[in-house]
Amino acid sequence: MGSELERQPLTLILGASKGMVSRLAPRTRILAGVLVFLACLALDAGTGAGLAALAVTTLTWLVAARAPARLVGKVLLFGMVMLGPVLVLTPFVDAPSGTPGGLAVTFAVFAKGMATLVVATVTASTLTLAQAHEGLATLPLPRLVTAIVLQIFFQAGLLGRETTRMARAMILRRSGGGTWQGIAVLAGVSTVWITRLIVKVERIAKAMEVRGFDGMERLHPTSAAGTADAVALALTGAWLVAVIAARTGALG
Repeated sequence: MGSELERQPLTLILGASKGMVSRLAPRTRILAGVLVFLACLALDAGTGAGLAALAVTTLTWLVAARAPARLVGKVLLFGMVMLGPVLVLTPFVDAPSGTPGGLAVTFAVFAKGMATLVVATVTASTLTLAQAHEGLATLPLPRLVTAIVLQIFFQAGLLGRETTRMARAMILRRSGGGTWQGIAVLAGVSTVWITRLIVKVERIAKAMEVRGFDGMERLHPTSAAGTADAVALALTGAWLVAVIAARTGALG
């Protein structure tokens, strides 16, 4: 695993977040991100109060991570493309009497999807590949699961760099083509990218099988958890508990 790739953020193309969250230990960032993600899932986005709480939770995480505007904008655009069609199903939702209408149901699904997508991406943007390696390897997770996740991150980073280089090379060779140039680049990148993806994955899989290597090392934490880590986990954990309690009626 090259040192240059290890220092790059997981969200290489979108940019890296450099806020308060980035100063926490890697495993704390992962755990806090998971807690915020679960809180977004647990909130009832079908009510006005739940929708407001969902927005506040997401915005608070964005501010704490200080996510770059480019990252947030692209994630929101991607979310609109992927989740927008859910709203088209509104006329087909048969809401029981006494419950929110079809739009409230579909918009709740849309809002939760957008919030969880933003939280997950922003959390990833606070980590480099090396930090994700350390954070996951030092958590009490099955080694196989951790190895699979790390390989996904590693391959995504490699392929992201490959795609960027290929796109730039094709743009230089087709300079001055305007709109048709962009279409040609997109078509060419997708074709070449898939071919190189298959070849690269097969080559790496064979090399790992021969060497008996699963992509992981036995790591011990290099970033000691401090007071800030404890506070971050306490706050995110308390918020998740409060959300679940409110949702189940435990708060009265």
